Amino acid sequence: MNSQANATPSYTPISKLRFEEFKLPFALNAPKSWLKFSPKSEQIAVAYQENANVDIFDVITGQLQAKLIKPKQARISRGVNYLSWSPNGKLFAVSYQDNTSLVWDVSVITAPRVVLTIDQPATVFNISWSPDSNQLAFAYTNAETIISVWDLTSKNVTESFPKEIRQIQWSPNGKWIAVLKWGLAGELIDYSTRNTILTLSPSIKDGFVLNQIAASWSPDSQRLIVVDCNATSADCIVWFQDITDSKHILGSDSSSTTLGIGEFAWQPNSSIVATNSGESVINIWDANSGTLLSTIDTLENRAASLDWNFDGTILAAVTADGSTRAWKTIN
Repeated sequence: MNSQANATPSYTPISKLRFEEFKLPFALNAPKSWLKFSPKSEQIAVAYQENANVDIFDVITGQLQAKLIKPKQARISRGVNYLSWSPNGKLFAVSYQDNTSLVWDVSVITAPRVVLTIDQPATVFNISWSPDSNQLAFAYTNAETIISVWDLTSKNVTESFPKEIRQIQWSPNGKWIAVLKWGLAGELIDYSTRNTILTLSPSIKDGFVLNQIAASWSPDSQRLIVVDCNATSADCIVWFQDITDSKHILGSDSSSTTLGIGEFAWQPNSSIVATNSGESVINIWDANSGTLLSTIDTLENRAASLDWNFDGTILAAVTADGSTRAWKTIN
């Protein structure tokens, strides 16, 4: 294994975590919304699948600071399918249901502007930024999954991945890329040498090899959460990969609490990660042990989007009916 991965984990064991609900200073009314804090949690962006707008609010005051309105194009303007802040908080990528994607410059929040327009042959289901905010990878499915990496300086595609690749995720430190494959073993790759440092073997359940659906890096780049799912039943297994010692940790209660996972949210500077499920609950995991620490089951609808603020004291969610919910952590 590459010696770069032999860093000492910064996490300490967690035994329990409690939450107290409170109200955010704004409300959403449109169904199936997205919600993402900016990297410093000064703003929070919300987007809607029923129209092509993105609203950016001040987190403290709830004031609407910017509205990203999709420019008129020949294609029918539909709703937002995916959104993502760049790590430096200066750029904002939005993919729409009409298969177009825009990258906005939001460094001056009151004067956002489009810096890149991309027409894809299919709807984007994942966006991944490089840690330096200079590259971003779009994953979309058009009979087969296609991933293209765009350079924001040249505004050109610099790399494409083979059809069996489901998703790529840069580690926050920029050293590694997690590569997920449909029905095959994924890989952790050293980005500078392109050598494989670890193999991510897919889970097997009831005699079937599950598909690697999604993954997300911990903030310190030492752990990876991976979800493997049965494509037919949406029954999923959560597991954690510790790259410091190659340990593969199975999430507890995976067979009963992880139906239809699609959203992750790592608490900054800890081993805690929140996931949604098809059962209208939010699960809180400890990546050190795979322990299910807490379950927030007061949702009336499935959490369509999850995110923590910059210091991990607030977990926010948007449910499928457009309701905003938020909880403060209580230690």
